[in-house]
Amino acid sequence: MEHEFIYNGMNSRDYGLRISGEDTWARPQPDIKRIEVPGRNGDLVQLGNRYKNLDITYHCGIVHDLKTNFDAFNAALLSSPGYHRLEDSYHPEYFRMAVFESALDPDVKQRGVHGEVDIKFNCKPQLFLKSGLGEQRIENNGVIYNPTPYNASPILRFGFQRSWEGGSITINGRTLSCTDPGTVSDFIIDCERQDIYEKASRTNRNNLFTLSDGEFFELKPGRNTIYFTGVSTAIYIIPNWWTV
Repeated sequence: MEHEFIYNGMNSRDYGLRISGEDTWARPQPDIKRIEVPGRNGDLVQLGNRYKNLDITYHCGIVHDLKTNFDAFNAALLSSPGYHRLEDSYHPEYFRMAVFESALDPDVKQRGVHGEVDIKFNCKPQLFLKSGLGEQRIENNGVIYNPTPYNASPILRFGFQRSWEGGSITINGRTLSCTDPGTVSDFIIDCERQDIYEKASRTNRNNLFTLSDGEFFELKPGRNTIYFTGVSTAIYIIPNWWTV
């Protein structure tokens, strides 16, 4: 099988690359700080409640049209700074959010006919499940099941039955409410970015909503109960399941 990776919609095969994924199995380190206390045996351990970024490297061979393919590939990698989706055929059920931030330095072989190059991406720690990208329709008193051991930050889409009344959504006892949504017909809640906005115009509407404990929704491992009032028929959730 000839393997591939796709970064920001760019497929390695389109640039004549043959890749090795032997260094794509790394896993992130937890953020742990050890504190030495004079006169006390052992260290105190302070947990940062997060994981650190990690590097993922693909070892690549450019097997034909070295100059054309390398120049085009390098330009494509550098054309859009910031985090983008990264996936590969070694881990087909997952994707990462990655940024390319290092220069390419190819090892050119046989009079410039072909070459080898290491491509390193700095990645957020999460391995996102592709199965967590599908939008799920949830009716009142519904349940959504998280198959991973990690809390997920979902994206919700919904509207209200009556604009002058608003309503509320409760997930696992945490409530988000709005008393006057005005003329907005569809809202999006992005719990990872902690943003609430109109679906059509993407205008931020955080000011219209109140969170019962100041925190956005999380989908905990296992069973998550969902209840709402004043919402039109159902809400739609992209769960964003992830693991490490």
